[in-house]
Amino acid sequence: QVLLASSYFSKEQEESAVRAFLGWSPAALVVTGRFHSKGTEALLAASGIPVVETWDYAPRRKHIQVGYSNREVGIQAARYLAGKGHRRIAFVQNSVAGDLSALDRRDGYAAALAEHGMGAWTYAPTAEVPFDAGREALEALTRGRKKADAIVFANDNLAAGALLASQRMGLDVPGQCALMGFGDYPFSALLLPSLSTIRPPAREIGELAARRILEALGEIAPAPDAKRLNLLGCELVARESA
Repeated sequence: QVLLASSYFSKEQEESAVRAFLGWSPAALVVTGRFHSKGTEALLAASGIPVVETWDYAPRRKHIQVGYSNREVGIQAARYLAGKGHRRIAFVQNSVAGDLSALDRRDGYAAALAEHGMGAWTYAPTAEVPFDAGREALEALTRGRKKADAIVFANDNLAAGALLASQRMGLDVPGQCALMGFGDYPFSALLLPSLSTIRPPAREIGELAARRILEALGEIAPAPDAKRLNLLGCELVARESA
């Protein structure tokens, strides 16, 4: 049987779930990301079972890593927009506290802009609902004296909120401001204009994590790539918004 729980970026909820799951004496444990509370770190270290950290790839961690580099995602998005001729490129953080992986994407975005001689421009929305936060960010970044001509959002929910708001504002996307998301959610291709985004290798992460667990448990023979190909890439999906 598989036990599932979602912490939605809450370290406290994650720690509670990990403690509860370990009480069931599982064969292995899969967690999302590398940002844990001290209590969770202690639980994982003392578990005595294979632990796989997914999505966020940090090779120096002692647990098995299966994922991608969020920093590279930020670099990928910023380089793409800069290559399209944009020069005032902003980054919108997740309005949900605890999404530290998005901050890695922000850092990659800033590094890529520095390569092109441009400064980073980050906006942190205060609205809690993602669509509202996207609208807030778009208004703030396009109505002042300094206007963004492209915006990278921490996720597709934020970008979708901005895209819908642009229609009420009469803002031409991408003519006046290009919008780029992250996640390639099911609705992203259905928006008008369709949302340009970066697609993480979700299914590949799940399949590879399961394979690494089976290898660690001795259920299958370790593959030759067992220590080399845990780092996966993300795909930039260029649509109509950028």
